Amino acid sequence: MKYRIEYKHTKKDFDEIFKIEQEYLEPSTISSVEQVIEWDNKNSDIHIFVRDTEKDKIVGEITLLPLSKFQFDRFIKNKLQDTEINKDTLLDYIPNQSYYLLFSAIAIDSKYRNDRLVLSLLLEGLYRKILDLLNRGIKFLNMCAEGQTED
Repeated sequence: MKYRIEYKHTKKDFDEIFKIEQEYLEPSTISSVEQVIEWDNKNSDIHIFVRDTEKDKIVGEITLLPLSKFQFDRFIKNKLQDTEINKDTLLDYIPNQSYYLLFSAIAIDSKYRNDRLVLSLLLEGLYRKILDLLNRGIKFLNMCAEGQTED
């Protein structure tokens, strides 16, 4: 298969995602590679990547950040940016607990934006991740995202 959904990542993968996000996201809204690696080290359930296996590179990603009610309310009121969340304030999933979910990033490499299979696999990866979390007793009370592009 040309593409593969991945849930475990390397620094090289995060470097590739950083470049993808720079293609069209506002620079001040992009978390540094170091920050994202710290997030991933604390909670490995927050990233969903799609890899082009022929070119061995990441071509799409979804980042899901679990938030407390306090963080969620602050984010909705534009008093918290996802870039302000650090390893100390990022929540880790605990079975049988409830969270608010922030779609922090959804990005596809510009060369792959018209390849519907990449988006389909990202959505499939999201579906699988949510099911996995639900099967572990993790519940979501609400979710949000902040869009930056027209599409």
